[in-house]
Amino acid sequence: MLDDALTFLRYARRLRRFLAQPLQPDQGVALVQRMLREREQNFLRLIQHAVYGQPNSPYQKLLRWAGVEYGDIERLVRSEGIEATLERLLDTGVYVSLDEFKGKRAVQRAQLHLDTKQETFDNPLGTREFRLSTSGSSARARRVAANLDHIIVEGAHRMLVWRSIDRPIPHRAVWRSVPPGASGIKEALAYAKYGRPLTRWFSQTPVCWGPTFIPSSLFLHYTVWASAGLIPRPTYTPLEEARRVADWLAHNAAEGAYISLPVTAAVAVAEEARQRGYDYRGVVFRTGGEPLTPLKAALIESTGATLRYQWSMSEVGPIAACCAHRTDVDEMHLFSSAFAIVARPRPLYDDWNSARAIYLTTLSPTAPKFMLNVEIGDSAVVHQRACGCPLDQLGFTLHLHQIRSYEKLTTVGMHITGEQILQLVERVLPQVHGGSMLDYQLAEDHGGTRTRLYVIVDPRAPIVEPERIPETVLKFLSREGRSGWMMAEHFRQARVIQVLRRPPFVTPTGKKPPLVNWERFAETAWERGRS
Repeated sequence: MLDDALTFLRYARRLRRFLAQPLQPDQGVALVQRMLREREQNFLRLIQHAVYGQPNSPYQKLLRWAGVEYGDIERLVRSEGIEATLERLLDTGVYVSLDEFKGKRAVQRAQLHLDTKQETFDNPLGTREFRLSTSGSSARARRVAANLDHIIVEGAHRMLVWRSIDRPIPHRAVWRSVPPGASGIKEALAYAKYGRPLTRWFSQTPVCWGPTFIPSSLFLHYTVWASAGLIPRPTYTPLEEARRVADWLAHNAAEGAYISLPVTAAVAVAEEARQRGYDYRGVVFRTGGEPLTPLKAALIESTGATLRYQWSMSEVGPIAACCAHRTDVDEMHLFSSAFAIVARPRPLYDDWNSARAIYLTTLSPTAPKFMLNVEIGDSAVVHQRACGCPLDQLGFTLHLHQIRSYEKLTTVGMHITGEQILQLVERVLPQVHGGSMLDYQLAEDHGGTRTRLYVIVDPRAPIVEPERIPETVLKFLSREGRSGWMMAEHFRQARVIQVLRRPPFVTPTGKKPPLVNWERFAETAWERGRS
């Protein structure tokens, strides 16, 4: 409690000065270009000071377990580059899994055991000025310390989206949750800093004043008050009221309107716009948080709107942004100014397409978390190409598309990590509804205009009250803390959970993953042969 109070005081002292000294978008672009030029120096500085300079660093213990010293890394980076160095480290066992990074599981290697918690992977070089929760299902495990310095870095990368938009956009909005959710407030602060303050803030969750929500609600109200009009007061707008957002965009489309929102919310707005015949030429949708499929992209763009897709993590900000000359609906440029990746074949799926598991490393000294070969549970198709778009011209030549989660569930902009999925499938559902852990499986379906989360139940299993399974899932999520409540509220509003009686999917090697991608498994020759 005292630590939280001191953290808030640091934030309160600095916020007004932060907002009173705005930056121009061109200054943000210059910052990104400098980071791109200095990426090797930034990486080595982090390794030297955030790893080998910290006796309790889990990365230092991993590296020394692997027999790697700072001089070894420096020589490799100078001679072979960052990515080749990370490949070498990964081969020696220097990596962190998603659940290890979230503090849900100890780092376990041969003769090495490291207990982790939510603060274990905090960046020791970054300041801590406020705390937020990501969209994960456990508030305790996914509480993120953040700072205004990194808001400047995040904002600089957000400004790059505007380089591919050739018209003024005077009306700007987000449809994102209020704190403890991180995305809405961080985006509001970034746009205020770069002289493009939001016009509206629609929130899918209300401001709550229960005992566990008081700190985040006070933080929100202070930020809105201290911004002196640069950050609008949020308006509670649940998903079923998408018409309000659609009407606002229609009213401002002629002058130019921009909105940042999850993919499912964008689909809901597009459906409302089509029903009412709205012309969204002049509107820009910036979406993310879950996979963007061709069907969803086509629905959004059928309104006349411009679509921009972004890949982000609440812990570290934007990772990649839409290619203006894309050949796939979700093709993006990696922000190699702030990140490096290693792509490897994924468990279970590597024979079925060219997508690879992504191991992420942060290069920004201000990032709240320091990540070194963190297997984030996402896969992507990765390739180099010169496309000629504004991001390519800045030097971002690494492209990614078909980003999917294989260790965590990503639906309606919310996430459940592998540990929670296992608890649901192996413990909670069998205990409440009967059957065994072999009878249940979760499947994400992003193939239609509406994302669905299927709870697959083997029809041979003696299940009690299957119609109540969605409520069981929501109750499990909501008792996991503030962010769990936020997730359950989003799932409830979107009505994404459905029960499907069919045999669980099995891989060609006889494995039954607890979470599968519906389109990917249903369309395999293996599955068609079983049907």
